[in-house]
Amino acid sequence: MVPHGEQDPVLRVSAGRATARAVGGARLVTYPGVGHDLPAAVWPGISRRISDMTAHQSPSGGAGVFGQPLEE
Repeated sequence: MVPHGEQDPVLRVSAGRATARAVGGARLVTYPGVGHDLPAAVWPGISRRISDMTAHQSPSGGAGVFGQPLEE
């Protein structure tokens, strides 16, 4: 998951799209009206998405840096 504020003055949404494309299986999630810092109001939704994603991962199905498998 790549969270990104749609009003980010530091990194444009296109940078978030590029990051999501570069990370295998990543999904870009944008937040309207949000800048570079993600406000506390969006934290529960981010936590829920992360929890949902990890619930569907097998213990050895995680990914390391740049989508490479984690070394065991």
